[in-house]
Amino acid sequence: MPTGFTSQMLEDRESPSAKTFITVCTQCHALADPKSHSAQEWPKVVLRMLERMQRTKGYYPKSLLTLPENKEVDVINAYLALHGRKKSP
Repeated sequence: MPTGFTSQMLEDRESPSAKTFITVCTQCHALADPKSHSAQEWPKVVLRMLERMQRTKGYYPKSLLTLPENKEVDVINAYLALHGRKKSP
């Protein structure tokens, strides 16, 4: 689980896309550093997190978890593609 990274450390942190990334992703865990994965890796990570959110909401329908709309997922993926690590290790 990501720790130690804060929204103040984000590039372009006041942009609508950064705010969407923060709002959606911190519902479940600490904020991830966009450079923790490459632009090519992020879509799989985002999909995995979305599946976990859907499963959690299915098990606990009264939870306060808010599932993102498709356009919000697209915004998050675009933000992470722009600010993700440029090359895989």
